Amino acid sequence: MTPHFKANHQKTRLLLVFGFTLLIAVCFQWYRGRFDQSATAEAKGKATVSDALFVGMRPAKPAEVRQVLPETATKPTLLVFSSRFCHDCQRLAPVINKLTAQHPKVVYRKLDVNDDQQKAPAIFRAFKPVSVPLMIFIAPGGEIQNALYNYQTPEVLAEALKTLEASGPLPSAPAKKVSR
Repeated sequence: MTPHFKANHQKTRLLLVFGFTLLIAVCFQWYRGRFDQSATAEAKGKATVSDALFVGMRPAKPAEVRQVLPETATKPTLLVFSSRFCHDCQRLAPVINKLTAQHPKVVYRKLDVNDDQQKAPAIFRAFKPVSVPLMIFIAPGGEIQNALYNYQTPEVLAEALKTLEASGPLPSAPAKKVSR
């Protein structure tokens, strides 16, 4: 026999579930330091990208990005966080592979959140991805230019890669001559 609930019991349960979900979201944001006064004061300085961009990841600083991904110092980079269990990640993989082949100046790095956390813990500590798929477009010098979440159309990805590639590689420092 299935239990019969009155309408007001169902409404009460829905309100409790919604309230509990809201409480978890607020606690998570507090834990991540979103309500930290020092972070707000620091953000009033030079902000290069909107905070709305960083909903599913930690906004890593350019110096930190260059440290964990040395190739970002001189070349535009696409960093993709995905999972082998994620349907959207599996749908997006061939699209990204095709587009990155069309943009050879962009360094492509793909990390699986299930398998690669042990192999590249510094990258996961720097970005702390919360959702997958997550595509981070990093300009030369380590500045995050764009971040896209969930499944994106090939047109959106192509435009983001075109913009990233237009930022171009930074010129490498000329070799110094050693005089004897």
